[in-house]
Amino acid sequence: SREQAAPIAERLRIAIAAQLRALGTIGDGATISGGLSEILPGDCSSEEVLKRADEALYQAKREGRNQIVVRRS
Repeated sequence: SREQAAPIAERLRIAIAAQLRALGTIGDGATISGGLSEILPGDCSSEEVLKRADEALYQAKREGRNQIVVRRS
């Protein structure tokens, strides 16, 4: 569920950005944005879930980056 997945995604966002900064290859301002969607009862294919997650990713980027956006529908 999104309630379970969102905190995991947030911890990953923080950990990956910290690791990228520690490596120094990307720079001190390295951040991660992500989109998250759960599988809904009416979904007929994985493409539907991935499309929502992709839309959520672009929403995260539009809204300033460095965040995880969860999309349900």
